[in-house]
Amino acid sequence: MIGTLRDWDITPQLGRIQAPTLLFCGRYDEVTPASVEVAHQAITGSEFVVMEESSHMAQAEEPEATLELVRGFLARVEE
Repeated sequence: MIGTLRDWDITPQLGRIQAPTLLFCGRYDEVTPASVEVAHQAITGSEFVVMEESSHMAQAEEPEATLELVRGFLARVEE
């Protein structure tokens, strides 16, 4: 990480999130699945999905799968 965000770390505060949370990234994302897994583990009850055919823009690279993922998540949390 370089630039203005290189020293920014909010990881210790992630446990404060109480809202339903969906985390997803691409298999080939610069925000690696391993790094998103850290956030997932810190946010109780969060859901985490790796979009297998994507890099950083799953919504453009796998639009149908991304929409299905988000719609399914919203349907579950709005029940």
